[in-house]
Amino acid sequence: MKKKDLYPPGLDISRLEGYFIISIICAILFSFLFISECNEVEKAMKMSYDFDYFVLKDFKTMVFPYMWGFVLIVIFSIFLIPNFYGYFSKGSMSVYTMKRLKNPMEIHRRALFYPVMFILITSAIGLLALKGYHNIYLDLAEKIARMGG
Repeated sequence: MKKKDLYPPGLDISRLEGYFIISIICAILFSFLFISECNEVEKAMKMSYDFDYFVLKDFKTMVFPYMWGFVLIVIFSIFLIPNFYGYFSKGSMSVYTMKRLKNPMEIHRRALFYPVMFILITSAIGLLALKGYHNIYLDLAEKIARMGG
Protein backbone atom coordinates (compact mmCIF):
# COMPACT_ATOMS: atom_id res chain seq x y z
CA MET A 1 0.00 0.00 0.00
CA LYS A 2 1.39 3.37 -1.02
CA LYS A 3 1.37 6.41 1.21
CA LYS A 4 -0.84 8.30 -1.27
CA ASP A 5 -3.55 5.67 -0.76
CA LEU A 6 -3.91 6.62 2.91
CA TYR A 7 -5.35 10.14 2.63
CA PRO A 8 -7.85 12.01 0.45
CA PRO A 9 -6.58 12.63 -3.10
CA GLY A 10 -5.20 16.09 -3.67
CA LEU A 11 -4.58 16.82 0.01
CA ASP A 12 -1.11 18.15 0.97
CA ILE A 13 -0.41 15.60 3.70
CA SER A 14 3.26 16.58 4.17
CA ARG A 15 2.19 19.94 5.60
CA LEU A 16 -0.20 18.21 8.00
CA GLU A 17 2.53 15.76 9.07
CA GLY A 18 4.86 18.69 9.71
CA TYR A 19 2.28 20.43 11.87
CA PHE A 20 1.71 17.20 13.77
CA ILE A 21 5.43 16.72 14.48
CA ILE A 22 5.81 20.33 15.62
CA SER A 23 2.76 20.07 17.88
CA ILE A 24 4.05 16.81 19.44
CA ILE A 25 7.41 18.45 20.13
CA CYS A 26 5.67 21.47 21.71
CA ALA A 27 3.45 19.21 23.85
CA ILE A 28 6.49 17.26 25.07
CA LEU A 29 8.45 20.42 25.85
CA PHE A 30 5.46 21.94 27.67
CA SER A 31 5.01 18.76 29.69
CA PHE A 32 8.63 19.02 30.84
CA LEU A 33 7.47 21.92 33.03
CA PHE A 34 6.16 19.23 35.40
CA ILE A 35 9.79 18.36 36.21
CA SER A 36 10.42 22.03 36.98
CA GLU A 37 7.46 22.07 39.37
CA CYS A 38 8.80 18.96 41.11
CA ASN A 39 12.16 20.67 41.53
CA GLU A 40 10.43 23.72 43.03
CA VAL A 41 8.53 21.49 45.47
CA GLU A 42 11.77 19.78 46.46
CA LYS A 43 13.48 23.15 47.05
CA ALA A 44 10.53 24.34 49.14
CA MET A 45 10.62 21.13 51.11
CA LYS A 46 14.34 21.52 51.87
CA MET A 47 13.81 25.12 52.98
CA SER A 48 10.85 24.23 55.19
CA TYR A 49 11.59 23.96 58.89
CA ASP A 50 8.52 22.04 59.87
CA PHE A 51 8.43 18.81 57.87
CA ASP A 52 5.44 17.49 59.79
CA TYR A 53 3.15 19.96 58.03
CA PHE A 54 4.66 19.73 54.56
CA VAL A 55 2.04 18.21 52.25
CA LEU A 56 2.71 17.13 48.69
CA LYS A 57 -0.11 17.85 46.24
CA ASP A 58 -1.95 14.94 44.67
CA PHE A 59 -0.30 13.58 41.48
CA LYS A 60 -3.36 14.26 39.31
CA THR A 61 -3.49 17.85 40.51
CA MET A 62 0.19 18.38 39.78
CA VAL A 63 0.45 16.70 36.38
CA PHE A 64 -2.89 17.55 34.73
CA PRO A 65 -2.02 21.11 33.60
CA TYR A 66 1.11 19.87 31.84
CA MET A 67 -0.69 17.22 29.78
CA TRP A 68 -3.02 19.65 27.98
CA GLY A 69 -0.80 19.68 24.90
CA PHE A 70 -1.45 16.00 24.27
CA VAL A 71 -5.19 16.41 24.91
CA LEU A 72 -5.41 19.28 22.41
CA ILE A 73 -3.65 17.24 19.71
CA VAL A 74 -6.11 14.38 20.22
CA ILE A 75 -9.06 16.81 20.00
CA PHE A 76 -7.60 18.37 16.85
CA SER A 77 -7.18 14.89 15.34
CA ILE A 78 -10.80 14.03 16.08
CA PHE A 79 -11.88 17.18 14.24
CA LEU A 80 -9.78 16.10 11.26
CA ILE A 81 -12.12 13.16 10.59
CA PRO A 82 -15.13 15.20 9.38
CA ASN A 83 -12.71 17.54 7.63
CA PHE A 84 -11.24 14.65 5.64
CA TYR A 85 -14.70 13.30 4.79
CA GLY A 86 -15.70 16.79 3.65
CA TYR A 87 -12.58 17.06 1.53
CA PHE A 88 -13.86 14.23 -0.69
CA SER A 89 -17.01 16.11 -1.62
CA LYS A 90 -15.82 19.73 -1.43
CA GLY A 91 -12.05 19.79 -1.90
CA SER A 92 -11.21 17.16 -4.47
CA MET A 93 -14.69 16.18 -5.67
CA SER A 94 -13.47 12.57 -5.66
CA VAL A 95 -16.38 11.19 -3.65
CA TYR A 96 -17.89 9.84 -6.84
CA THR A 97 -14.66 8.07 -7.80
CA MET A 98 -14.38 6.58 -4.32
CA LYS A 99 -17.93 5.24 -4.46
CA ARG A 100 -17.26 3.47 -7.78
CA LEU A 101 -14.24 1.54 -6.50
CA LYS A 102 -14.45 -2.19 -5.81
CA ASN A 103 -13.67 -1.71 -2.13
CA PRO A 104 -16.53 0.27 -0.53
CA MET A 105 -14.39 0.90 2.56
CA GLU A 106 -11.79 2.86 0.58
CA ILE A 107 -13.27 6.25 1.42
CA HIS A 108 -13.38 5.38 5.14
CA ARG A 109 -9.80 4.09 5.13
CA ARG A 110 -8.55 7.27 3.50
CA ALA A 111 -10.56 9.52 5.79
CA LEU A 112 -9.70 7.73 9.03
CA PHE A 113 -6.10 6.54 8.68
CA TYR A 114 -4.19 9.74 9.49
CA PRO A 115 -6.49 11.05 12.25
CA VAL A 116 -6.50 7.66 14.01
CA MET A 117 -2.72 7.35 13.57
CA PHE A 118 -2.26 10.83 15.08
CA ILE A 119 -4.49 9.91 18.02
CA LEU A 120 -2.63 6.65 18.68
CA ILE A 121 0.84 8.21 18.45
CA THR A 122 -0.15 11.13 20.67
CA SER A 123 -1.76 8.83 23.23
CA ALA A 124 1.29 6.56 23.32
CA ILE A 125 3.72 9.46 23.80
CA GLY A 126 1.43 11.07 26.40
CA LEU A 127 1.11 7.82 28.35
CA LEU A 128 4.89 7.29 28.29
CA ALA A 129 5.39 10.84 29.58
CA LEU A 130 2.74 10.27 32.24
CA LYS A 131 4.47 7.08 33.39
CA GLY A 132 7.81 8.87 33.60
CA TYR A 133 6.28 11.77 35.53
CA HIS A 134 4.59 9.35 37.90
CA ASN A 135 7.98 7.79 38.67
CA ILE A 136 9.42 11.27 39.33
CA TYR A 137 6.48 12.02 41.62
CA LEU A 138 6.97 8.77 43.54
CA ASP A 139 10.65 9.57 43.96
CA LEU A 140 9.75 13.01 45.30
CA ALA A 141 7.18 11.52 47.69
CA GLU A 142 9.81 9.08 48.94
CA LYS A 143 12.27 11.92 49.58
CA ILE A 144 9.62 13.78 51.58
CA ALA A 145 8.85 10.63 53.60
CA ARG A 146 12.54 10.13 54.38
CA MET A 147 12.89 13.72 55.59
CA GLY A 148 10.04 13.22 58.02
CA GLY A 149 7.23 15.00 56.11
